[in-house]
Amino acid sequence: MEFIQVAFVLVAALCAIYYSGQGPSLLRKCNEILTGKAGCAPVGDVDFITLHYFAGRGRGEPIRMLLEEAGIPYNQTNFTKDTWPEAKAAGIKSGYYTYGQVPAIVTSSGFHVAQSQAVLHYLGRAAGMDCDCDLMHQCEVVALGVEDVRSKLSKMLYDPEFSLDMRDDYLQNVAPVWLGYLEKIAPNVQAKVRV
Repeated sequence: MEFIQVAFVLVAALCAIYYSGQGPSLLRKCNEILTGKAGCAPVGDVDFITLHYFAGRGRGEPIRMLLEEAGIPYNQTNFTKDTWPEAKAAGIKSGYYTYGQVPAIVTSSGFHVAQSQAVLHYLGRAAGMDCDCDLMHQCEVVALGVEDVRSKLSKMLYDPEFSLDMRDDYLQNVAPVWLGYLEKIAPNVQAKVRV
């Protein structure tokens, strides 16, 4: 008889939580307690990472910065023009380079992720730096806006016709506009995070 009463109370409590709209918040809090990490969907700890990328900064630099900030130990491949063709073929064959591109990471357990944004999101989740579920859309807006700024900069820097006039145009006309967009949404994001 006691078992039935306990079961009834549990079902009633679950129904109350569900209909109050607090179910997702409760699940996130339980997940945070169990994993010790904040964020919408934390993943397990990462012991060691191998970052597959070129020796330069490029798309690998934000990943390196996140690894350093999170204290995740890593090494990197530092491909060159000469070593890349063979490494690319091996990476495609192994499945590490999903689209035949880097950056990509491989964990010590053999788990691998390609594409810079996916790598950053995975590592952020593993380090407990992921956005709260309620703010995920805002985090994506910021991340993708930064990617747009980066792509506009890269387009100019890697243009074979690059000139100081192009640089000056970027610094005077393109960068201020895009940085203005990011500055405009920054107070909105900060206010939501503090709530």
